[in-house]
Amino acid sequence: MKGIRRNKFRESDNRNVIPLRHAELTVLNLRFGMTRGVVLNLDRMIKVRFQAIRRPMARDKERIPMRIVFGGPKHSGKSVLLWYLKKLVAAVGDYMPLRCAPDGEGDWTQELYLTQPDLALEIRQKGQFSEEFVSWAEGAVKNCDSRFGLIDVGGIPSAENKRICKHADALVIVISDQYGQETHELWVQFAKELGLKVLGTVHSTLNSVEEWSKTNSDSKFEGLAVGLDRKTFKGSITVETLAKFLTEKTKTEKKEKQMNTITIAQIASMIGKQPGPISLPGGKTITGLDWKPEELPMVEAALKPFSAMGTPWFVDGAGPQWLIACITHALHPCSVALADSKVEGGQVQIGERKLPEGTGKGDLTFSVEEKEAGAIVRYQSANPIDFRKLSELVPPATTQGKSVFLNGRTATWGVVEIAACYQHVVPAVFVGQPMGAAGYCYVCAITHSPDIKVGSVVKEADLK
Repeated sequence: MKGIRRNKFRESDNRNVIPLRHAELTVLNLRFGMTRGVVLNLDRMIKVRFQAIRRPMARDKERIPMRIVFGGPKHSGKSVLLWYLKKLVAAVGDYMPLRCAPDGEGDWTQELYLTQPDLALEIRQKGQFSEEFVSWAEGAVKNCDSRFGLIDVGGIPSAENKRICKHADALVIVISDQYGQETHELWVQFAKELGLKVLGTVHSTLNSVEEWSKTNSDSKFEGLAVGLDRKTFKGSITVETLAKFLTEKTKTEKKEKQMNTITIAQIASMIGKQPGPISLPGGKTITGLDWKPEELPMVEAALKPFSAMGTPWFVDGAGPQWLIACITHALHPCSVALADSKVEGGQVQIGERKLPEGTGKGDLTFSVEEKEAGAIVRYQSANPIDFRKLSELVPPATTQGKSVFLNGRTATWGVVEIAACYQHVVPAVFVGQPMGAAGYCYVCAITHSPDIKVGSVVKEADLK
């Protein structure tokens, strides 16, 4: 510890820096002495703490975000294109997918279509426009300040879509070869009415032809993407070229951090995890953090010392819901806020302790299925949940002494809030997620049982 010096950072780094108190260093020493079987990078952990920033709750919006609408007629492959594009841009900047089509199926089912199409058909949800949904989507687009805001809208330039997209910046038209020029022109007019800049057009086809792409003389992108089908998609060079095109169109200024900030990348660094290759359909490889359930014990051990500091933490970055739930619990009893650029202020505060009650209440509809190993708590909602009503979200009571298995689709902060309600009243909390060929699985994110290890995985098919 004597080797740590404040002057190892630039003077600009030291503005607003909170120094470690002697007591905090002592806590770190004690906690590391109690940690067995886990190799931690203490220097990196201290550096994270030294660089914690105390700022007002609202985010600095230095960067002008690029909120891009992907519009076009139905069955043109917009959702598949966006699923692939999201993975490509993740390596170069922060992004936020905005699923603003009520009949959209999201990314979870896209993953399952490639491995278990029957299961994907079973769990997909199709909805319709409602005032609640449109209001949520409008606010999500308005508040988004990520470098890439990728907005998926329905297949008609309707009044609802105009309201949702009025705060966006640009439009990419995705149109199948079954539609003519008049349909393309409808979306060009849609952009003109809302003042959106048309960045380009992606034509799509399911025919076996060669892909192509180019930047036209008016600086707009144009290309042909082949095979944007949920069940057979194998990658697209045109979409990869589009990702590079959009990267050049967006600004790269960094957001200033707030509160005592810890990022997912910093947590990875603490346990020695480095970005690695992630394989995409068609053999394309990107570099990113591919989190594994077996890494959760190291994450939990690395963050426990910070929980003794009693300071609020802002967790910034994307990751599986089971990872974010584990991180939040590891920092307990410190208050934790999670990043979400779709909401006003860019963050959601995880609430104070609440106990499960009755059949549950709040923005989600709950159901409980009792199994021998524990209770499957399912949740769903016709509309996205409202972060302003998070304090009202209470999950249902379950059989005492048995673990819970969370199953459903909602915002990550909603899942973490539910997990936090159960964390002190059940032996363990498992968070569900499709896992490719393994199907739908549950990962233990929180445990207080010596018989259940954090990071352990249970397949839904094995729950009796």
